[in-house]
Amino acid sequence: MKLLYVLISIVLLLSCNGCKKRFSSDLVGQRLPSFDLVLADSITKLNTGNLSSEIPFILFLYQPYCPYCQAVTRNIIKEMHFFKNVRIYMITSYSFTLIKRYTKLFGLEKYPNVVMVRDSAQQLETYLKVPGIPYLAYYDRQRRLQKVILGEVDLGTLRELVAN
Repeated sequence: MKLLYVLISIVLLLSCNGCKKRFSSDLVGQRLPSFDLVLADSITKLNTGNLSSEIPFILFLYQPYCPYCQAVTRNIIKEMHFFKNVRIYMITSYSFTLIKRYTKLFGLEKYPNVVMVRDSAQQLETYLKVPGIPYLAYYDRQRRLQKVILGEVDLGTLRELVAN
């Protein structure tokens, strides 16, 4: 009987090998509505309805202490040249102090296309029906949701996220 449990466990683990981290969302194709958020400086307001239509963007919902979010952040930094024409909004509900620590830890202030944002009311998380983090939502120039990825993301999947 124990052997059967071991075999079933192995089969389940192996079946996840190579699985894409994509997540289906019923919001694909819909425009991002307006939400009032605050930038990491704790003063400047950001309304998602006013996001520029010059370049596509990613909403990266993260938590500062999450090791998977940190791994995705490292992977984005490794591939930052690939994201030069994509704005990345890194969004959390955690405190401004933790946002600033996270920014400093990864040197995110060096990247003009990365915008640190606080969503204290978790408006985006509620709207996007986020089942877990890290959560990346890719929007085109018309602010329409194109792709969603849930969980830790490897470099290839990150490149695929923004590929047209």
